[in-house]
Amino acid sequence: MQHVDALSRHPIMLVTSDELTYKIVNAQESDEYIRTIKKLLQEGKTSEFILNNNVSYKISDNQELLVVPEMMQVDVIKKAQSFGHFAATKTEELVKRDYYFLNMRKCIENAIKNCVEYTVVNKKMGKGEGFLNPIPKEDLLLSTYHIDFVTSLLLT
Repeated sequence: MQHVDALSRHPIMLVTSDELTYKIVNAQESDEYIRTIKKLLQEGKTSEFILNNNVSYKISDNQELLVVPEMMQVDVIKKAQSFGHFAATKTEELVKRDYYFLNMRKCIENAIKNCVEYTVVNKKMGKGEGFLNPIPKEDLLLSTYHIDFVTSLLLT
C-alpha cells in the first residue's frame, strides 16, 4: 500500500459565496460584454447563457459557470494560483471549473508570466547558464578558424 499525503493530492477549488464572487457579481453591471449578453438574453437570442438573480452564467456541460467581467479576470486567476503556482494548463483547468471569460488561456498566460511567486517556485531545470570563454586572438593571419555547426535541417 502506497503512502498518500495531503501534498500529493490534486487541489480542489470550491466556489463559495465569498468576497471575490460578490465583487464579480457587482462588477458585472459595469462590463460592456456582460451587458450585451444580458440584452441578448432579454431578447431571447442566445441559449448559451442564463440570468439567475440578475447574475450572468454560461451553460457548459450542464454546469453554470459564472461570467467574469474583464476587470476581475486577473483576480480570479490569482485565486486559482493561490492553490499552488501551476502552469497555464492546470490553472486553466481550475478556473474553468467555476468561471467563464473570453480569451481565458491568453489572460492566464499573461498573469502567470507576471506572477513573481510562480517564477520563484518554478525555477529553470537543467544545466545553468555559463560564462563566455573568449578565444585569444593571435597576430598570425588565419591562425584561428570559427565554424558553426548546424544540424537536423530539412532537405529542400
